[in-house]
Amino acid sequence: MPKQRFLTDVGAELEAQIPKFCEKWRSIQLLTYPIDHDKVAGIIKTAYNLNGYEEPEIIFYGNPLQAIQAISTIDDARSYLGRNVHIKFLKRVFDHLKHLIERQLDQQLFIRLRNQTLRSLVPYEPEKFNSFPLYFSDTVLKCLESQLVADLEKLNPELEYTDIRYFTRCLSRPAEWASWACLFDFCASVLQLSHDKKKWQLLQELICETGFLFQYERVCIACERPSILLFDQDNFLHAERQPALKFADGYGVYACHGRFPFSMEEYSE
Repeated sequence: MPKQRFLTDVGAELEAQIPKFCEKWRSIQLLTYPIDHDKVAGIIKTAYNLNGYEEPEIIFYGNPLQAIQAISTIDDARSYLGRNVHIKFLKRVFDHLKHLIERQLDQQLFIRLRNQTLRSLVPYEPEKFNSFPLYFSDTVLKCLESQLVADLEKLNPELEYTDIRYFTRCLSRPAEWASWACLFDFCASVLQLSHDKKKWQLLQELICETGFLFQYERVCIACERPSILLFDQDNFLHAERQPALKFADGYGVYACHGRFPFSMEEYSE
């Protein structure tokens, strides 16, 4: 591996390229066409192999509610699925990439670049930071989790809350890592910082090609992307009295400015 660089500043010409990377990764985050099952299966196998796990059984469902309802009917489902490996995956891939980039940048520079990619803010003006909306949405998964809990408590009352949380704790939407991918991409491509090429390639493929994942040691459940995503002017998941997120099979998630509305009255707040 070549000798690592340590940067304390970034020139204006290089910094000016940040919005281009923000636009690239935001467009990827908002993809709504169906996933390619063969391609996704290959990516999942690579992810497990790269992290020291045997290739899992891979199951596809149209949406996460359908997945949970089907898997929860299996006798001794927890033994069938195995341990939650989602957090270990984040540490071994995501956190590893972040650490490699972070140690090559002055702390203040790292924070500045992170803030700039979060809000596509160039040139960087700290006093204006909070007045700019987030460029990348980070509310889709939170709203989906709340909708799942509400729906499962109503539709599947036999499931305990701890059973529901066993599933939702494992649920991830790799597209929500797009803001970090934007930073990693800029640092690797423009600043030429050292990075783990295999893990960076894997992270890109997960973000670009997958929808929602439940990662367990023995089984990985892959669900489709939403076919509809609606946001407010601040890029929070939002729609008026209709699902803000909808899957091709009709399952939808309601959201009011980035929050799950536990009552319709919240829309008028």
